[in-house]
This record gives sequence, structure tokens and C-alpha cells, in this order.
Amino acid sequence: MSKNGFVLPLVLVAAVGLAIAGAAVYSQIKLNVTQPPQPLQETNHESPSLNQTPVPSPTATAKSIIDKVTGVLSIQEVNSNKDAYVGKQISVRGKIYVRHNYSLMPCNANDPETCNPEIGDPTLHLVNPDSSSITPSGGQILDLYRSVSGGKYEPATCKTINQNTVDCGKYQQNEVTVIEGIFTRDKIPYQQVGDSAGNIKTLKYQDIYFLVIE
Repeated sequence: MSKNGFVLPLVLVAAVGLAIAGAAVYSQIKLNVTQPPQPLQETNHESPSLNQTPVPSPTATAKSIIDKVTGVLSIQEVNSNKDAYVGKQISVRGKIYVRHNYSLMPCNANDPETCNPEIGDPTLHLVNPDSSSITPSGGQILDLYRSVSGGKYEPATCKTINQNTVDCGKYQQNEVTVIEGIFTRDKIPYQQVGDSAGNIKTLKYQDIYFLVIE
């Protein structure tokens, strides 16, 4: 057998070996390209919600800001355009008026204490400083309220010390001042009916307006 007889097979073997090696290298390169290393993810099994990507809540917005009306308003200005001031912080100039609320029941001659007994605590109001009426009403008066628990409101009141003296805190009867608060609208029962079982049903409501103070 001649020397050339061995040369051709060796050349073929070498060529096949190079082709296999090249294919292996290409496969490794392709593997490295198509499958990059993946980052490790930490999973919380006790709190699955922590595994989720936090998404900003649509309700997580800044607190609503109450509109503030600049300048000082008169009681007539407020009462003549009530709905325009609802929900707004306003400053109103007026005179402090303490109203005593009495029963309309007739007097009992045998018991003088029942003659027009006072019902509850006196209530606070703001009236037109120029009004000479002893019992102001209508557009001449602005009721003062305070907020209570449960999102409700109650009339601002004073404490009765004796028959001629009341304690209204920083507010003094007949004092002309400027009071700041939130002008508010609410509803109260206006027409009600009841049955023999004592159940009361409200047929109509009436809007009331007042200034909520601290």
C-alpha cells in the first residue's frame, strides 16, 4: 500500500474533527446568546402579596384642599348666595347673638318654673351688626355649628351659669367680630308621619345652612 493511500484518510479525519469542534463552539456561543443568565428572584411564601410588584394606588392622591374665599363677607352677602359658598372657608363679620330657646307650652300658674322653661343650652349665632331687631331672623342671621363625631354637626352652644349669665367661651354677647369657618349645607326632617307602633317615616327634608366653627 503506497504512502499516498494513508494521506487521504488522515486528511478526511482531520476535516471531520474540525467540523465537529466548530459546531460545538458555535452551539456554545448560540447558547450563551439566546439564554443569558437570569437574575435570582426572592419569593416570600408567608406574605404572597409581597412577591408582587407594587402599583401606585389611584386613590393615593394629595388631600383635598378646601377653597378659601378671600376677604371678609357680610351676613347679607352669604345669605343672598348660599349655594355659592357651600364647602368653602369664609370669613364673616357680624355681631355675636346668644339665643335662649324656650318651650312654647303654656305656663302652669301653680308652678312658675314651668313658664317658658329653657330648652337645652343657649345657641350661638352671628347677626347683622346694624340690625336693631331683638329676635333677628331670615337674612339677618347666620347660625353657628360645630362638627361632632360621625361626620355630623350640632349647633354651637353656651353653658348657662345662672338665670342672667351664660358662658360662651371666647364669644361674648353683642360683640362685633369676624368669624372664620366652613359654610355648610345639611338636611333635616321637615315632614314626618308615625304609626301606632311608634315608627316614624320622613316624607320631606329641608336644607339648612350654617357656618362650622372650631
